[in-house]
Amino acid sequence: TYSSYKTKFVYGGGKSIEGFYSYYEAVRELYEQNVLVDYLFIACGTGTTLTGICAGMHKYYPKAIVYAISVARNIEEEMPVLQDNMNNLNAYLESDYDFSNLVFCDQFIGEGYGKYDESLVNLIRECATNEGMLLDPTYSGKAFYGMHSIIFQRDQFVNKNVLFWNTGGIFNLL
Repeated sequence: TYSSYKTKFVYGGGKSIEGFYSYYEAVRELYEQNVLVDYLFIACGTGTTLTGICAGMHKYYPKAIVYAISVARNIEEEMPVLQDNMNNLNAYLESDYDFSNLVFCDQFIGEGYGKYDESLVNLIRECATNEGMLLDPTYSGKAFYGMHSIIFQRDQFVNKNVLFWNTGGIFNLL
């Protein structure tokens, strides 16, 4: 019978200390590989990835700016979640990281999570064809679209080290 099975709930986005810390450590690995970063662009869904990356960037790239392209929530909904995440990570690390290095972009959500338009699909096709990078229309594709829209509108990115960190979403293509 099913009642004899033990179950465990897995939070969306790996939302846990382990999830936050894994991305904090991923930034350390990036730094140890001598990758230069002035601006980092990343998708934001549950905020797990973003929390770890913002903390890691504070430690290893203190002058860099993180652009989070939201795929689900506006800033009013997301910031309390992010702050709770960071409080948990700070307690674990005995640190005081914050989001002062963050530019949160919620203008690319479109009509909502998992919804997309033809311009996004066209950019995903172009990226796959020309660069061999697969992006999905729900998560990484929206983030790449947001980055693409932002960097070609502002001179501040010229001759700077811009990193798009593709943290997933491939299963949305399947």
